[in-house]
Amino acid sequence: MRRKDCPAEFIKECMAQALFQIMQTKKFEDVTISEICKVAGFGRTTYYHYFTNRTEELISYYLNKKWSEKVPVFHEGDDGVEWIKVILNAYYLYREQLTLLYKQGLLEIALDVTYKGVQKTYSVNNHPYFAAWVAGALYGVIREWVKGSFNVTPDELVDTVKSTFCKN
Repeated sequence: MRRKDCPAEFIKECMAQALFQIMQTKKFEDVTISEICKVAGFGRTTYYHYFTNRTEELISYYLNKKWSEKVPVFHEGDDGVEWIKVILNAYYLYREQLTLLYKQGLLEIALDVTYKGVQKTYSVNNHPYFAAWVAGALYGVIREWVKGSFNVTPDELVDTVKSTFCKN
């Protein structure tokens, strides 16, 4: 398959992976779009076809894609604890990228994706305040988890949160 015949999702994924690869050795603010394109194997025109000049947009795209692949919509009657475990397991899967974002001072991009993702996928009674509360709580928990270098597993984290909030 010629590069110009590649599906859009493949191209964007390559661009995102290239950015993360470069960020392992270089400060985010010093990364250029030309470098991303060179590592990804695509031209700058291709990058600008999908993204503006902001590389933060590329990170948001990547994280939103991972969210939509891993996190199902929560409906009334679903097990909330299991849904949160799914979210935490997704974050745990991408802990290397999230740790890199944290070290580069970019964790807020991931947390913003979390906040918006919960509001999109939490569909109980379409109640915006409760969805915002759930999103905010997850935002805080995930932030501390990343800062702590994912020092516990998703199950241990859920058990800790459950035991704190569900005391009789």
